[in-house]
Order: sequence, then structure tokens, then C-alpha cells
Amino acid sequence: MAARGAKLVGQWPTDTYEFEDSKALLGGKFIGMVIDDLNQPELTDERIKTWVAQLEVRRVLSTAVSVALYTRLYGYVINMLNFCAGRG
Repeated sequence: MAARGAKLVGQWPTDTYEFEDSKALLGGKFIGMVIDDLNQPELTDERIKTWVAQLEVRRVLSTAVSVALYTRLYGYVINMLNFCAGRG
């Protein structure tokens, strides 16, 4: 994406994840928000809030868009969990 001129925003630290490799790494950080709801579901809500707040601070999102994004992301995660658990 960067090679095509996209501006990459939303870098995310890797220190709270256990993984061997990821194509989403750039300069030692993830590009975009990473959720590990299978191994760390208790961190999902806070990770979404922190990532959206980071984008607000960088003036990538307005507050109204941030609330909508948070709501949509959280709903998506819940839907995926229900689907994986056979409830969706």
C-alpha cells in the first residue's frame, strides 16, 4: 500500500502479543490495529478504544467518526466471536 502512495497510520506496538511473524509489521510495529480475541479477549475493548483515540490525536478521525468506528469495530468483534462459537 505504501508503495502505491498510501499514508500508513495507526501504528500499534507489538510488545503485548506473542507471535512469530506478521506481514503487518513495519519498523517493529503493527500497521493498523491488531486484535487477538482468541488468546487475549480481555484486552480487545481497551485495544479498540486506545487505537481509535490514537487516530483522533493524530487528527485522522473526528470524534464523531471515532465513536462510530469504535461501535462498528466492537460489534464486528462480538459478531466474529459468536460466529466462531457457533452462535451466529
